[in-house]
Amino acid sequence: LYLLVLIAVPFFHFAHRLRYLLVDFGMPVARTVPAQAVFYGGAVVVTLLTIWVLLTTAPLSLP
Repeated sequence: LYLLVLIAVPFFHFAHRLRYLLVDFGMPVARTVPAQAVFYGGAVVVTLLTIWVLLTTAPLSLP
């Protein structure tokens, strides 16, 4: 769980920072709902991919 948080949180941070960077550069399209869906949806997709990779490659040791 710690590894997942350590890997997944930067994806959302990057999506947020990139979106507002585009707003600061004067691109009003970055404020629209579809743009938010692309940025944060991309972060969700990459997070789900990370979960899949962690579950399929990390050995689970059950007591």
